[in-house]
Amino acid sequence: MNDFIINVMISNVWYMLLFFLTILLIMHAPFLWHKNLSKKTWKKIDYLWLFAALIGIISLTSEQRMDTAKRWFEIEEHRLKFLFSQIKYDLDPSAHSYYCTDSIRTEYSPDNFDEIERNRKLECKWIKDANKSISQYDVNDHPVINFENLPPMSFKPMYPDIYEHLKQTINDYNKQRFILLDMKELSQKNDFEKSLFALAPFLLLFALALRITKVTGELRHDNT
Repeated sequence: MNDFIINVMISNVWYMLLFFLTILLIMHAPFLWHKNLSKKTWKKIDYLWLFAALIGIISLTSEQRMDTAKRWFEIEEHRLKFLFSQIKYDLDPSAHSYYCTDSIRTEYSPDNFDEIERNRKLECKWIKDANKSISQYDVNDHPVINFENLPPMSFKPMYPDIYEHLKQTINDYNKQRFILLDMKELSQKNDFEKSLFALAPFLLLFALALRITKVTGELRHDNT
């Protein structure tokens, strides 16, 4: 509720103008009773209003970081989705039909034809099971994918390089996922930055009101 009220105030020019005028009147009130600070004290006031302005400006730098991170987040997410599609392709039975195509024994078939067929069928079953397992993931949730979490392999790969490529793609996917999560974190304010951002407009208006009051005080010294 407090965050809502503050956001309403800093987004409304009339609220901020009222705050500025109120602070300015309060700071000028002592002059009504002909009270003033010494010239040396007014010089020291420079440190105060400059510090308040500095904090107010620094607190706004997180906006630039967030804007940059949000743009990069879209790029990194696109890369993640591409790697995910590569993983799904590597495990798509229709893309590798030779795994699940029955062979016919001929006079030219090797002596271990039956063994090769049994191994091929096991490999076909693994691809279908692994594809089913991967299909349960929603890439928009940015899930962790591990090759070890796929069904165990109880066969000798027909083309080992394909599985090495799959492992490398999964590894690249997980690296990309960490990059994406970093971008997501950078695109958001932490609690400290939220507090500073909410205070920034008030600090800048306070610094401006104090600077104007300092000018008034110094002019009164010149007129005396």
